[in-house]
Amino acid sequence: MTIQEDDAIVLDVRTQRESDRSVLLLTGRGERLFAWAPGAARSVRRFGAALQPGARVRARWRRRGESALPVLEEAHLTGAPPRPDPLERYYASAHVLEVVAALAREGQEDPRLYRLTARVLDRLAAGDPPAPLCRYLEAWMLRLAGLLPDLARCDASGEPLAGRAARITPQHGLVADGPGVRGWPLGPAARRWLEATRHAAPDAVDTPDREAAAELEHALPALIEAFTERPLRALRAWRRLERGPAAPDGIPGEPER
Repeated sequence: MTIQEDDAIVLDVRTQRESDRSVLLLTGRGERLFAWAPGAARSVRRFGAALQPGARVRARWRRRGESALPVLEEAHLTGAPPRPDPLERYYASAHVLEVVAALAREGQEDPRLYRLTARVLDRLAAGDPPAPLCRYLEAWMLRLAGLLPDLARCDASGEPLAGRAARITPQHGLVADGPGVRGWPLGPAARRWLEATRHAAPDAVDTPDREAAAELEHALPALIEAFTERPLRALRAWRRLERGPAAPDGIPGEPER
């Protein structure tokens, strides 16, 4: 039996039975860890208020073998979870946790994942605009997973894209736009913004212009959903919030008569 201890970010918590919890963590070493927390709802001493999505914790777990499910013995709160108000910022934080949970890997350590997630959550808590921060995290998570193609060249022809229009898909990568080319638009300004994220902290990257922001908002989450084959539920809830209440005929934001 091995016992390990590390800083961690709580990505997800699920109720199991009456008082047990299943907990998904991102450890300080950048590994996704799925653990069982028996009696977590009853033990203030071992867990307190630590088991909340987005909380920073100091966690200790034990594992009886390589294939055995880790048992979370205790987790002590070191950083508060995201506040539910304002709701837009709360959904943005939930989206960050969902993307990380989808793309981080069990058994694969990369400390950059922990630093990235912690930094973006910190900037959200500090009041920075949520949309660029979420695009920054999405871009880096795709990059670290090896799923973001070369932004300078067309994957179909190998030729430089320079200022040309392009589209991106999970199947074909980044391809120069033209007749019959499918995928999500990713123009020169959006590609320049993505390239800038390679060399700057999340609070140091300029906000993309309106057209680039719209392209990134569609392309990056769509790539993540396609690669992971799961919907990004927090992002969809955030988008519904931004559209406002839907009228009976389905037109977003139209007042009832």
